[in-house]
Amino acid sequence: MNIAIIDDVQEEIKKLTDTLGQQLSALDHMEYQLHTYHSGEEFLSDWTSNNFDLIILDIFSVTVHRQSCFSQIVSQCCLL
Repeated sequence: MNIAIIDDVQEEIKKLTDTLGQQLSALDHMEYQLHTYHSGEEFLSDWTSNNFDLIILDIFSVTVHRQSCFSQIVSQCCLL
């Protein structure tokens, strides 16, 4: 499972990676990779080289251009 975390606050990224790491490690045979990004632009530049199963986007981020980033994500995948 490939997971992308997009947040402009390093402390929030750390909390999310620690929590997800603990929860996913508790599952037997669950392989995962966490990819972290500090801006929507950074994420979008890596979008084509990684296929993500889960994208966590900070919707209150100052540096992430929320609407643009969200629109591009939605246009390339479906939301469940």
